[in-house]
Amino acid sequence: MDKVSEMDVFINNPYRNGLIDPNIWANIAMFIPIGFILFFFQQNQKPAKIILQTLVFSLTIETIQFIFGLGITDIDDLILNTMGGSLGVGIFILFRLFLKNKKTLELTITILTSIIGTVITGLAFLLYLYN
Repeated sequence: MDKVSEMDVFINNPYRNGLIDPNIWANIAMFIPIGFILFFFQQNQKPAKIILQTLVFSLTIETIQFIFGLGITDIDDLILNTMGGSLGVGIFILFRLFLKNKKTLELTITILTSIIGTVITGLAFLLYLYN
């Protein structure tokens, strides 16, 4: 399928309907754990630096897509992925505020990242199937 056909399928996708577009939510959801986990392992860094790292990671993915002709390279993906990473950083900050005990924080994060990671992997697979 050439790029024009791919874009036509994307634009005329019956599931694409403003804020209900699964592409929007999948891009955000896939990067929430990245921001969360990056901040977990680099807690001494400022949140802005972690958000910048998610931006660079997303840019790397988009660049690889462009170079190898995989999927559709889109600035929206870069923005939405960075938003997801930012949400992940924010969620980690909230966890750290409410879970003062380091062991409780680590156990909670381990359990949640396992569950959420499985769900997001499933969403990524569905996104792959629909695109």
